[in-house]
Formats: sequence, C-alpha cells, structure tokens
Amino acid sequence: MDEALPEAPTAEAMKWAREMLRRGRPADAVATYRLVLAREPDHFAARLNLGTALVELGRLDESEEALVLAGRLRPDHHGPFINLGHVYRRRDRPAEAARFFREALARSPSVAVVHQSLGSAYREIGRLDDAIACYRSALELDPGLHRAHSNLVYLLYYHPDFGPEAVLAEHRQWAERHARPLYPAAPLHTNDADPDRRIRVGYVSPDLRNHALGLYIEPVIAGHDREGFEIFCYSDAARPDDVTERIRGHTGTWRETRGTPDEQLAALNRTDRIDVLVDLTLHMAGNRLTTFSRRPAPVQVTYMAYPGTSGMEAVDYKITDAHLDPPGLTEHHHTERLLRLPETYWCYRPPEDCPEVSPLPMATTGGGLLTFGALNAFAKVNPAVVSLWTRVLAATPGSRLLVLIAGGERDNQHAREMFRRAGVADDRLELLERRPRAEFLRYFHRVDVSLDPFPYNGHTTTLDSLWMGVPAVTLEGHSAVGRAGVSILTNLDATEWIARTPDEYVAKAAAFACNPIVLADVRANLRRKMAASPLCDAQRLTHNIERLYREAWREWCQSTGKRGGHSK
Repeated sequence: MDEALPEAPTAEAMKWAREMLRRGRPADAVATYRLVLAREPDHFAARLNLGTALVELGRLDESEEALVLAGRLRPDHHGPFINLGHVYRRRDRPAEAARFFREALARSPSVAVVHQSLGSAYREIGRLDDAIACYRSALELDPGLHRAHSNLVYLLYYHPDFGPEAVLAEHRQWAERHARPLYPAAPLHTNDADPDRRIRVGYVSPDLRNHALGLYIEPVIAGHDREGFEIFCYSDAARPDDVTERIRGHTGTWRETRGTPDEQLAALNRTDRIDVLVDLTLHMAGNRLTTFSRRPAPVQVTYMAYPGTSGMEAVDYKITDAHLDPPGLTEHHHTERLLRLPETYWCYRPPEDCPEVSPLPMATTGGGLLTFGALNAFAKVNPAVVSLWTRVLAATPGSRLLVLIAGGERDNQHAREMFRRAGVADDRLELLERRPRAEFLRYFHRVDVSLDPFPYNGHTTTLDSLWMGVPAVTLEGHSAVGRAGVSILTNLDATEWIARTPDEYVAKAAAFACNPIVLADVRANLRRKMAASPLCDAQRLTHNIERLYREAWREWCQSTGKRGGHSK
C-alpha cells in the first residue's frame, strides 16, 4: 500500500479505497478504511464501506460488526441493511438476508439495487414469483441495470409458467436494451483468415475456481491440442483458489481481469488477437455479455454455463449436444446457431476427497422403505414439481423425501408450507442445509433414488447423484435446460430412467420400491459404469469441442476470404 496514504486527506483516502475495491484488492481497501476511522470514528461512509470490503474477504463477523455500527450512525440509511443482507447470503442464510433487504427497502424504496438484492434472496428460497416481481421493480426504477435484467432472464428458465418462447422474448428484450447499443457499426477484424492455422481461443469467466464451471472446464483446458490451439483465459474470479492455479498452469496466457471495465476487456481481447472468444457464464452472476456485445473477436461462442441462449446477435454460436438440442426441436429457442457435440455436453470430475458409495439405505435402515432425494438448488422446486413429487410419495407408502435448501430447517417454514399444501406430512419431509462439496456428497448415502426437478433439470447434482451410485428419474422437457437429464442418462446408457410424461415419472420412481435387489445392483455398479462412459472422458470431449471451434473458424474464414473483415 502507498506509504504516503496515511497522511492523505480523508476524501483522497476514500477515493483510493474505492478504487482498490474496484480492482479486486479488498485487503488494501480495508486497511485504508481503518486508517480513516482511526482519525474519524464516526465517518459513516468509511464504516459502511469497511463492512463491504470485509465481506469481499470473507470476514463476515467483522463485517457484521462494522455494518451494525454504521447502522447506528445512520439508522435511516439503507446501506447498512443491504450489506447485512449480503453478509447473511454469504452465510447461506437467504431467508434472514431477505429480512435485511426488506429493511433496506423500507428506508429506500426507490433504490433499484435493493429490489435486485431482495429478488436474489427470494430466488434462493424458492419464492420465484416474488423474485421476478423484485427484478421487474428494479428495472422499472433503473432500466439500464443489466445485471438485474440478467437475473430475471435466467430465472425465467426455472419457472413452469414461462415457456421457451416467452423466455426467448425476454432475452431479446435484454439484448435490445443492454447489448444492441454497444454493437459496433462495422465489426471489422484483421485476424489472419487461414482456416488451418493455429487458433487463438479465449475463455472468459468469473468461475475459474472451485466452482462447478471451473471443475468442468479444467480438463478441457488441460487437454487442448497445443499445436492446433493457443489458449487464453480471462479470469474474473473474486477469490482465486487451488483450482484457479491449476487452470492457470494449463493456460498459455492468463489474464486477471476482475475490475477491468467491459470496454477495456474487449480491447484486451482485440490486442490478444483472439480468434474464438468463449463465454462460460451466459446470464449467471458476473457475466461479461456486454464485453461480447462489443464484438472483440471474429467468432464468439457460448458454452458450459448452462445450455441456454444469450439473446444476442453478437454471439454467433452455442455449443450444445444432440440430446439437449435435438435437430429441429429447439433451434427457434436461440439467437445463436447451434453447434452440437455428438455425445455429452459435460465432463464429470469427482472431487479428490469424494466419499465412497454406501450400501443401499432402504436395505440398511429397517422396514425396506424408500428414501427419495431432491438435492438441487431449491429455486428449481416449484408448485408443479412439488405436486408431482407428492404423487411419487403417495405411490410409495412410508417413503420419505430429502430436500436441499439454503439454511435447512432454519427459517424455511415457507418451504414446508409448499409441501403441506400439496398434502405431504411433515414427518415425510426433511430439509437439508447446503454443505461443502464432500459433505454434500455424503447426503447421497441416505438416498435411494434421486428425483429430478423441471422445467430446469439438475445438471451437476444429477452427475453427483450417479457418481454416488444413486439413480435419477427425470422428466423429458421441451427446452435444453429441461433435457439435461435426457442427455446425461442417454450418455450413461440408462434411458430407462427417462420419463416422457408425469404419469410415467411417478411409475418409474415408484417401481424402485418393488425392486430392492435391482436397486442394490445399480448402486454397486453405477460408478464403474459412469467412469467408463463419455461423461468422464475428458480427452474425447475436448477433441469434439476442438472440432466445433475449427468448424466455426473455417466458416468465418470462408466468409471473409481476403477482405480481412467480417460482420455477422
């Protein structure tokens, strides 16, 4: 830190600390705010911003203390309350976070980001309609708040009342409002249009870390053919970790870009002369779609975040697979052209501390009664899902259901009430809190059969379930996010667990109760079967992805010829 800073005027110190936060250097910001507070203990902004910076460092108890003190200095200000909400979200207690966001909203009902924050807390506890209303309120107050709009378009995939056409229409509105004004008038690229040369591929993500995305993409980046592809990574990871370092070690050129404005990132992509720029986030948190709007690379692709659409003309292709997006079924749900992998979209890599497969629970707990598990994010649990799962429980007397939700049993009465209204007795439902990865996987030791949600299926959770020896029953959907179960189970050669109708879903789930010997055999052999399947073959997946990159690059070269420029 600059040694002259302690003597700097307060205004200058505060400005410098804010810049440190923007650059992803919260430790420097914390030190500066503490210096200011040593001189002026009642400086409200320093106390408030200290709490914010401490959240970034994961020092949640210290953050809460600072924010409570800030609230005493300005009890009428929304800032301490919205930041206390973020503290409780980081503690995985979104129901309590929502209480603080409501306190903030009561003080400042016209601040758009307060509505946005409350919407995100509601999403985590399954209050989808309330979350959508909050995001729309945020956009009414600030139509340019593109991250709130991204939250909205992504959430619509989870809601059973929004079909693929309605979801696409909202994505197009997002693009029209936030992306189209950034499209260059003539996106000329001077990349050497040689279809057979080494291609420069750039991956852009905030999740190149111990995150589902980081774990999926690591073997792909590691396995790239270095003679045919030069790899760049643009990492916005807020808290880099050992996975970040491993991915960095597999990367030709690594760029730390957290805090870099979108227009500067686009300029960096151009300077690096990226040929194929790959978005790994879509509309999830921390996305850089407004960088892609500026069209810094001749070929722009989205992949891996989730199998949806960007809504943007500036993204040329979406990588998918032939099961998520069968030819002729879902093209009209996308603004991108579809590049289909022949087998799987995912490559599963279990954690190093992954627990072993346990014996079949129904054979060891007495009574031979089935335990179903629904361990996906609770945002995927909607009234239609609860209704179908209630039918499954009714068809299997004595069975129980384990459901994952942030906070577990704490302050989640609304979740219990959803099941009560559907007719599920309290003693047949257990709410489990989220846990670190290895502990989470041990939940499957208690589960006989997993139940897949809809219209947004499980992705990583389904793969985890199968790796832990637990079969999953899925309902075939009409959109790609609702066909993840179809893709995964088809690649596992386990299509018998795919239901085409709700009645078939109930029948397939209930049939396991009558076949404990078959279920025990599945449990004993499923991990071995999965390890031998395309779902765990990183080299095969990487080769297939490279083929698609080369195909897209050749098409650009053919359309460009010797003119040196290309507009989509």
